[in-house]
Amino acid sequence: MAKFYMRELPSGMYKTEGNLCPTIVCEGVVKLSHLAAEISKQTSFTTADVKGLVAALTDAIAYHTAQGRSVSIDGLGSFRASLALDSDKTEEADSETFRNKRSVHVGGVRFRAASAFVKHCNEQADTFERISPKSVSGIGQYDEATRRQKLQEYFAEHGVLTATDYMALTGLNRNAANIELANLSTGEDALLLKHGRRPHVSYTLRK
Repeated sequence: MAKFYMRELPSGMYKTEGNLCPTIVCEGVVKLSHLAAEISKQTSFTTADVKGLVAALTDAIAYHTAQGRSVSIDGLGSFRASLALDSDKTEEADSETFRNKRSVHVGGVRFRAASAFVKHCNEQADTFERISPKSVSGIGQYDEATRRQKLQEYFAEHGVLTATDYMALTGLNRNAANIELANLSTGEDALLLKHGRRPHVSYTLRK
C-alpha cells in the first residue's frame, strides 16, 4: 500500500495561500533487473531478452531525440530532448556568430506521460494510506553514508542524474535534494559535475 502526506504548496503558486496537495512517499527504487525478472515470469521472454529489448529501445529513443524529434510510445508517453550550454560557457548575445556542437549538449530529456498510462497506474493502485507529514523527513529515509552508496550504485548503471532522480533514489524532498546536489558539485573535491542551468540541470560523476 502506497503512503502519502498532505504537502503545503509554496505561497503564490495559486491565488490563495495554504493550499495542500497529496504527495506520495517514495519507498525505494525498482531497478531494471527486478522488472525484467517480473516480466520474464509473465511472458515467454527471458530476463536477458527483456534487458536487451530495453537497451535497444533506449538507444533508439536517444538517437531520435538527439536528432530533434519527439518520440511517442503508445500507452506510455513522449520523450523530447532539451539543450544546455556547457558549464564553462557564457550566454551568447545575438550575433551572426553561432555556437557549435562543442559548447552545446543535451541537458535533459523531458518525459510526458500519456493519459492512458496515468489511467493504467490508477487501475493498478491499491488504496493510499495517509500519514502525518511529521513522519516524512526532508533528509530522506537514508543516512548520508547510505545516500552516497546509492549514488555510486546509480552511476554504475546510469550516466546522468537529475534532481528528480536523486529524490527518487534517496527520499529527499526537492529542496533538500537540490541543496545536497549543490554541495556535492561544489569545490575542488566535488563528487559530481554540474551541467546546464535551471530548470534543465543534470549531474555526472566526476572521474
